Amino acid sequence: MTKTIIPTIDAIEVQDYFTDFIEKNKTEPLKMNKMEFDKRLLEGYDGTLVAEKLAVDDLTATVIKQKLEDLRKDLIKYEDQKKFYTSEFDKFEEDIETYSKQLASGDEDSTIQQLQKSKCSSTVSLWHLTQVKTILSENEEVAEFIDQSIQKIEGDPPPAVPNLEFDNSSIVSSSSSGVKKKWGLSSLFKSAGNSSAAAAQTLDGHANHRENYEEPVVNVTDNYKEDFTESLYCFLLYPFFSSSLVLFSSLIFLILSFFLLYPLFFSFFFSSLFFLFFSLFSFLLFFFFSSFFFFFLFFSFLLLSFFFFLSLFFFIPFSFYLFHSFLSSLSLFSSLSSLSLFFSLLFSLSLSSFSLSLFSLLFSLFSFLFSLFSFFLFSLLFLSFLSSLSFFSLFSFFLFSLLFLFSLLFLFLSLFLSFLSLFFPLFSVH
Repeated sequence: MTKTIIPTIDAIEVQDYFTDFIEKNKTEPLKMNKMEFDKRLLEGYDGTLVAEKLAVDDLTATVIKQKLEDLRKDLIKYEDQKKFYTSEFDKFEEDIETYSKQLASGDEDSTIQQLQKSKCSSTVSLWHLTQVKTILSENEEVAEFIDQSIQKIEGDPPPAVPNLEFDNSSIVSSSSSGVKKKWGLSSLFKSAGNSSAAAAQTLDGHANHRENYEEPVVNVTDNYKEDFTESLYCFLLYPFFSSSLVLFSSLIFLILSFFLLYPLFFSFFFSSLFFLFFSLFSFLLFFFFSSFFFFFLFFSFLLLSFFFFLSLFFFIPFSFYLFHSFLSSLSLFSSLSSLSLFFSLLFSLSLSSFSLSLFSLLFSLFSFLFSLFSFFLFSLLFLSFLSSLSFFSLFSFFLFSLLFLFSLLFLFLSLFLSFLSLFFPLFSVH
């Protein structure tokens, strides 16, 4: 009995060994994306690129015109690919039509497999053809957009305008050809035809200006030396100056604690008056000379005097024992020196031109906290001594010693890291 052959292409079932190929190459129809002028249009460009903007520090007329020529070459290449895939697609369509006629005539054994292969090849060729058409259409739109933008400035870049503000981190690259003039093309594509068209002039009219123009030479070594000098000045002056003042006041504590009836009371009182006097004096210097240095002195002295006045209300009950006065003075010295170092570094960082380590700030803050805890523990030790609790007293003294050693350790680490930040800018905050 003769098998009935249905002569339609859609009725042909694809065999199993074509299933993986179809699943692998099956895709959604390609869609046109909305064209935006961003850094993707300058793919492969060696200059500095900013997201969603052009290379404002190194993009010249020569570069953008060269980009246009490259796009036109790409258009020719994609046109050739379009012709190739179109011919391939037409060829497979002709094969499908030929094999369909042979299949309709009854030659089943020799044409079914060829027809199936031609149908799959035609689908793949159609996919490549659609992809090439999409890329070709997008490149045509980009090329037309750049061509129109260049025509709006009459083909030549405007003359170099002085006092333009650029990013400090941008560096003029050596990749662009011709005379390197900074040309603000970002305004060209945002408001093309407004200010740029009004400022555009011919190249001959500004030949003398371009011949006399010289690019400023930036000496990187001098800038580094200048930054290093400022960092060294900041490092030597602010933290150590404030710490030396606290050291001097601590010496006053120790001296007065051996000669006065209420040693800590008088030492804190005279020290606070001393710092208050210098704060007013530094404020007068700041008022007459308008210097940040004198303002820093005023701030430091005023802060220290406030802490010393505040300390009068906490340390008067414990001022009858010389041993306690001695150790509490040491602990208070560690606390105030680390605190003054912390505020000194914080103020130095606020100037934003100095290079100091952020870890030094953290260690100075830790030193202040540990020394403050050690002082309170020693006060607890003194109270336990009054209450005759020997075990608790020894335990408190052990904790006091441990925390006090930690406070000194963090204080030295803070000074060391701030010194280290002078030579290793990688770990510094600018």
